Amino acid sequence: MQPQPKPKDRREAAQRNGLLNTAQSSTDLRRRMQRLEHGALAQGLRNQIWRLEELERRQKAKAKARGRALTPTVAQQLERLPKLRHVVAQVEETQQHIYSVEERALLQLYGNAHAPLSAADAETAALEKAYTEAREAFGELLYTLLAWQYDAPHRVTLSLFSENLSFLYALARAYYAHGVACGYAVKCYQYTTQPAPKGETRLTKEPVALLGRAVHLQSVAVPELSLEDEPEGTVGILLRCEGKLAFPRFIREGGLHLLKDANERAHRSFVLATNDDADKYEAPEFLAERGSITDGESQRIYNTGKGLLEDKALKKNYPCKGDDFTAALGEALNEQLKKEAEALAG
Repeated sequence: MQPQPKPKDRREAAQRNGLLNTAQSSTDLRRRMQRLEHGALAQGLRNQIWRLEELERRQKAKAKARGRALTPTVAQQLERLPKLRHVVAQVEETQQHIYSVEERALLQLYGNAHAPLSAADAETAALEKAYTEAREAFGELLYTLLAWQYDAPHRVTLSLFSENLSFLYALARAYYAHGVACGYAVKCYQYTTQPAPKGETRLTKEPVALLGRAVHLQSVAVPELSLEDEPEGTVGILLRCEGKLAFPRFIREGGLHLLKDANERAHRSFVLATNDDADKYEAPEFLAERGSITDGESQRIYNTGKGLLEDKALKKNYPCKGDDFTAALGEALNEQLKKEAEALAG
């Protein structure tokens, strides 16, 4: 009969396994940080800083010699400089945080093997907390860097078009709810044949041809009510979202979306994501005629018969209830955004 390990031995083994896992995770995180820090993205930020600092030096010297202030164009260019410096400082701060956690983990694992169990337990718990904070800081850094990939990362106009009224509004409700859940300020507009109710503003002077109807674009005073009512004559809905990473969150939604009902009949919707303000938005000309939304490669399939949201880009299915896609769509959008951010670190 094999002798059973003593409680102290079991505790020490469990503690060492925990330390090994934390140390390995810290090393993996440090390697990802190194790839990011030495990669083209971080180097590009430093190059931008160098070019702007050179521009600042030259232009200030010229302005001083002429007794004039910097031109508005140059001053506008230099507005990016403190922001870039802040991002690079965030890169360096996160790097030092991650390196420090790895060093602590390795020291605890190999240098303090004979420390009392109670002291080792306390240090292990503190180390796990520090690793979690470092991992979260790295994630925030990736989102910060992702924002720098876009000219206007924190605003987007998401436009939805469909000849199927129920699908159009089900999709709009899901996007609207997700935007609100993200803390975005969301304004709603609709292309409709209906006259503008009291309190709502018509943005188009002349009717627009859209999916075979002459419609006007008008604001929606209370989106929560209008999106539930599903007024007849509506063929398009615009959602103007403003908030952190709104544009990269929704930019990949552009394209064909399919609804498959319980009888496997397919209903189509076309989605676009732009930076256009609603009052300057122009409906796409290729959607002027009835039947303009044709079959093709779909971004996503909402299969109400099977209770599944099928995401083609993520190659993953999400459960949903009937025509309520809110939770499933939100999960897919969060995962897509995280995947895009993490790709920056390789």
